[in-house]
Amino acid sequence: MARGMGGPVPMRNKNMFRKPIRFKRQVQNTDNYRAQRAYALMRAGNKCEKCGAEKGGLSPKGNVIKQFDMHHLIPFDEIVEKYNITDLQSARMCPTLWDVKLVQILCHDCHAETDSYGSGKDKK
Repeated sequence: MARGMGGPVPMRNKNMFRKPIRFKRQVQNTDNYRAQRAYALMRAGNKCEKCGAEKGGLSPKGNVIKQFDMHHLIPFDEIVEKYNITDLQSARMCPTLWDVKLVQILCHDCHAETDSYGSGKDKK
């Protein structure tokens, strides 16, 4: 444990990725991710699960929808930390990461309104 301003702060595992965005991109390039995304899109009927907008249509903010985002209901970074995912092999073996019930298809505008958009952490 390291000392922070408010007391002890847990140290990150030395094996955790120093560049989480790079690792997230590596995960997004796996067959597991592509299959999960394809299934989630099919389940959603190729529409935003929040506002119902279709590809080529307009988002609630009036933007043309070119593609959909896959939103993790449990932020990706939290899953990586909780299950001590340190490489692609441990990512592939983590059932929570691939659980299609824990993702939803959103247009970019609806995704940007989620608490964990962009950082993997709450904006609070």
